[in-house]
Amino acid sequence: MSILVRAACLTNYSEVARAGGLDPARMLLQAGLSAQVESEPDLMIPVERVGELLQASALKSGNESFGLCMAESRMLSNLGAVGMLIRDQATLRDSLDLLMRYQVLLNGSLSLMIEAHADVVVLREEVKPGNPQQPTRQRIELALGVMLRLMRQFLGADWQPRRVCFEHPAPRDARVHHRLFGQRVEFNTEMNCIVCAKTDLDARNPSADPAMARYAQQMLDASVKRQLPTLVEDDGRFRRSWKPFIVACLQGRVSLTEVEHELTAQIERLRHAGVKLTHLDAHKHVHAYPPVFAIVARLAARLGIPVVRVPYERWSLRSVAGGDPAERRTAVRQLLLNAAMWPWAQRNYRTAARLGLRTPTFTGRVHTGVLSRQTLRDALRATTSADVELAVHPGYVDDALLQTTTRLRESREHEVELLCSAETRALLVDERVDLVRHDLADVVRRRFRHVS
Repeated sequence: MSILVRAACLTNYSEVARAGGLDPARMLLQAGLSAQVESEPDLMIPVERVGELLQASALKSGNESFGLCMAESRMLSNLGAVGMLIRDQATLRDSLDLLMRYQVLLNGSLSLMIEAHADVVVLREEVKPGNPQQPTRQRIELALGVMLRLMRQFLGADWQPRRVCFEHPAPRDARVHHRLFGQRVEFNTEMNCIVCAKTDLDARNPSADPAMARYAQQMLDASVKRQLPTLVEDDGRFRRSWKPFIVACLQGRVSLTEVEHELTAQIERLRHAGVKLTHLDAHKHVHAYPPVFAIVARLAARLGIPVVRVPYERWSLRSVAGGDPAERRTAVRQLLLNAAMWPWAQRNYRTAARLGLRTPTFTGRVHTGVLSRQTLRDALRATTSADVELAVHPGYVDDALLQTTTRLRESREHEVELLCSAETRALLVDERVDLVRHDLADVVRRRFRHVS
């Protein structure tokens, strides 16, 4: 599946190409793009063609800084509705958060990550090549140049970063880099990034216009609905429940391409925030539908995420015997729903195994909301697998929870008490259970069973 970017990424291409002695229309056509593509900024085009165009233009013009030259005169308006929205945020930090949120609408191949270190912040950018052999030098220089231009919209035209780093080697002539970034430019580094003071991100934006930001937000919400028409409802939001989503999937009314775009964006959002992902699952287990599970598994394998949940619990009728009658009825109903998942679970186990992903034994689903000390003890004793994932829902009942439609309310506080009790700690020791992360990091007691 080709990664798409807005044609606005080619803003200023013709001017830079002519300055280098090139015919812009011919170069665009040779790269498989329309000669009029610059006049259609919202058109989504394949990233590999953009990469091919920039690389060929740099070679033929002899300008190693071709992409950077394109960035020199970029404006927030080149980002369309996203630019309008981030322009009117209260701080640069707010704007960057929104840029990460809506990055998929601009450039599906670009990842922005913000890393805080003491008194400095590292704005790290990565680009996915259109194909594994395609150089990314021009695209990454264009991306960092555009980022610097965005930051100066907030911090002033004379603002200078503390450092600008590139993974690739230095050009023969670095004058363009110094003209745009200043003198603190480094090459052959470990990452592509801009380093600035942490206080720069919190500087107030005196020209912020909340009314304009709300208008831009409405435009973006409408844009999301156009881009993901089978995933959202008329108000531009996802379906309120897993049931209509699964029904739409079974009826063939959900585009798996849209599912992959959305899941990729969600995972990238977490990675950009600095979260190290150790496993993938989904709210209400909607990823259990095998075609969706296949997408989740592919993403996990591609991104080095070692574990994917298969939400099926191996069970017996003894597991729902005894106890409070109302709780027993709940457990029986959930046991039957769980049993119905077996055909899907078989397919999903095979998919995960084929991709080299771990799928820990799953337990706790049958007793969701009715977990007791005895059922917890029985679940741990009945499980002989080395790796076990225990599903629990601990929490506290507050106003925010009461405003939701969840049935799991008082049971959350009960689970907090149960899981934190001395009896449960003793049970874990007796059953030789080691509590671990999904990636098994820092596991010392290898002879123990692992529960995550």
